[in-house]
Amino acid sequence: LILYAVNKNLAVGVKIITLDCCVNRVCWCFVTRGMNTAGQSELVVLLELMEDELTSSSVHPPMDIFMHFQMIYEEALKGGTI
Repeated sequence: LILYAVNKNLAVGVKIITLDCCVNRVCWCFVTRGMNTAGQSELVVLLELMEDELTSSSVHPPMDIFMHFQMIYEEALKGGTI
């Protein structure tokens, strides 16, 4: 698990997992740490790896998702329920 800091209160753990139990897919697993500081439950997001990511020697998580987590966090701070 690799942690990425989104802001001073929110981090996202990222890991590549294989769902060989049911769908036989390789996925990114994103787990928030810090949504509780905004009064929310932590989030888990699974995204299937693209074909080129499976064959690449250097794989990086899609960076757009970190912006989404930041936007969700900001909405939660305003009192919105996520």
